[in-house]
Amino acid sequence: MTTELPTDDIALLRRLRDVHEAIDALYRFAAGQDQRDEALFRSAFAPDATLDFTQPAERHGATVPVMTGRDAIATILDVLRPLVTSHTVTNPRVTVDGDRATLSALVSAQHVSRDDPHRHLLLENTYDVDLARDGDRFVVESMTIRNLWSDGDPSVLFATGTADTAAAPAAVPVRGSEATWIDQGDGVELAPLRVVGGLAGTALLRFAAGARSPAHRHPGGEDLYVVSGRLRVGDVVLDAGDYLHTAPGGVHDAEAEAPTLVVITVPEPIEVLEAS
Repeated sequence: MTTELPTDDIALLRRLRDVHEAIDALYRFAAGQDQRDEALFRSAFAPDATLDFTQPAERHGATVPVMTGRDAIATILDVLRPLVTSHTVTNPRVTVDGDRATLSALVSAQHVSRDDPHRHLLLENTYDVDLARDGDRFVVESMTIRNLWSDGDPSVLFATGTADTAAAPAAVPVRGSEATWIDQGDGVELAPLRVVGGLAGTALLRFAAGARSPAHRHPGGEDLYVVSGRLRVGDVVLDAGDYLHTAPGGVHDAEAEAPTLVVITVPEPIEVLEAS
């Protein structure tokens, strides 16, 4: 005796399969690089696919044109030949509409020199992908990669310096339109501008009125500038245009008395002392 699944269950299973297949195209792209498997890498793309890596390249002082066609995209494997890479895909979000799908994800891409394993470049990127159905799977029609932050030596991947000088671009602009806001909870959002060592550097912080950042310590100190709004930092109230330096080891919380935007620089990661 066989039991047929209800129509709703069949539709759900098909949707789950489509979501999995869409994400798998990105997995094939990532694993094909890390395993140096050209067939697997190519299987992720439609023949006339495009890949836009212009923003990460420009941010690191290089020029990379939009790649058009699967053959052009496959030349990435040649560029990566001197490197060991590892890609980690997280936060995939998929929308399926018939034979088409869109995908967004966060990808950590680590690049390490084979000849000098102490040299590395870590890129934290967002991916926006348009896909089309190809039989039982989906393939990429267009992929746009944008860099949120990086850590290490840009010359590992980009022609911005040499192994001897590890030279980085003389100036690395971050456009306001490129800022990617990350929800910190309780009405606080953070947009990294320059990241050093993974959890230090310069960032924008955006507070909703009444939002509070819990008590935390600054082992390396902090420089804070209020762009707009009104912010209480510890016992000090700051208005737009005010600047505050916190000495190394300083402890404070912060609470916005109005919608507030600030710029912070921390040379070392903070230590949270109080749960939000």
